[in-house]
Amino acid sequence: LWIGIIFCLISPFIFTQPFFISLFNYSTTGQIGDTIGGITSPITNILGAILVFFALKAQIDANNLIQEQFDDQKADEINRKKLLYITELVNIIRSDIQEFTFSYKDGNYKFNYNSSDAIYQFLKSIRNGEHELSYEEFAKQNPKINELVNLFQIFHKQIDLIKREDISNFDQQFFISILEYQYKSKIKQPIDSYREHKRSEQRTCPSCNKKHGIPDEIFDEVDKIELKLKSNF
Repeated sequence: LWIGIIFCLISPFIFTQPFFISLFNYSTTGQIGDTIGGITSPITNILGAILVFFALKAQIDANNLIQEQFDDQKADEINRKKLLYITELVNIIRSDIQEFTFSYKDGNYKFNYNSSDAIYQFLKSIRNGEHELSYEEFAKQNPKINELVNLFQIFHKQIDLIKREDISNFDQQFFISILEYQYKSKIKQPIDSYREHKRSEQRTCPSCNKKHGIPDEIFDEVDKIELKLKSNF
């Protein structure tokens, strides 16, 4: 471009001077302005086309940059929503564990428990099971069984969700560590205390020819949590 600009500036001077070869001597041309214009016009047109090209290319680059910034902002917004969503679910699980309650009366006294103490006392109350009752029948008589099983199912499904979502490894480890703490501090200890009462590991009752104890479904859901927490690290 600089060469073209310089040439356009000096070309009128060059072409109006006598030339030592008559074939290239334009100094005596009648319409010298038309001659110079005709000579320099292709050059200036090419320069103009090049400038237009660079201008359009700069505009395209700017548009691409704006689009990239927009895409980055959109990705950041999606990631922010994912983190808020996962945080809310983790808080719900923590709240559900904390709000799990169990009460029973002993004479004139009523005992109320929540969180891990409630899980422990509830398992204690059903550790011997019921004669001649299937799991479905036993669960109908003890709605807390389904409540506890559902709580554990939500827990290990939340672990799957965290692993599946496209979030940073740091965020993933952060959320998993929160769930791992909740599991070890609120669930693992009361469950382990009554593993020996797991129904499938009991002897068959001679009177009803069935096994009694705490339903396997409770321990199975807890074992899924344990396995998925271990597989993450």
